[in-house]
Amino acid sequence: MIGKIKEWTLAYIDYKKMPSLAGSESGKGGYKESLILVLLSQALNALAFMISFPLSLYFAAMPFSMEQLFTSLLVLSFIGVVSFYVIGLTIYLVGILLGGKGTPDNLVYLLSVMNMCSRVITVPFVILSAVEPISFFMLIVVSLIGAYGIYAAYAAVKSALSLSPMRTIASLLASMLVVVLVISILGLSAGQV
Repeated sequence: MIGKIKEWTLAYIDYKKMPSLAGSESGKGGYKESLILVLLSQALNALAFMISFPLSLYFAAMPFSMEQLFTSLLVLSFIGVVSFYVIGLTIYLVGILLGGKGTPDNLVYLLSVMNMCSRVITVPFVILSAVEPISFFMLIVVSLIGAYGIYAAYAAVKSALSLSPMRTIASLLASMLVVVLVISILGLSAGQV
């Protein structure tokens, strides 16, 4: 598995090879493989958080407890897994409405491959972002990697749903709009409780 992730990540870094990565992995996995990759990426997030959280508090001279750290890790990991599948299935539904052909399990698998590659690249920069003198620069690097992830999602959606470039972009933008709208409605309703 580690060898495969390394192979994917090397292809992910090269923007010319990324569409072929999505194409070559299309149809090779489903929900089970996707869940494994999503959980592994959450484990990488947890590792980065476990290292950077105490480090950032050290630089801020704030006390912390291990209970606080592990509670945060559990909550963030759960939210990460659930939101990954909600967003993936939202992209699928919008893509199908725009004429896409494919299966939801293939789409979330391809998105999880791209997500895993992004995590492998991002983790060292997230850890270094806790070091105060370079934190701002590291956060810019992490943001740029995140922006590159939009291109990765584009490649995955285009491959999984066999959409034209414009319909792929429309699918991603409409999905983002739906997710923002749902989060806003939930936030507004939570504020009125």
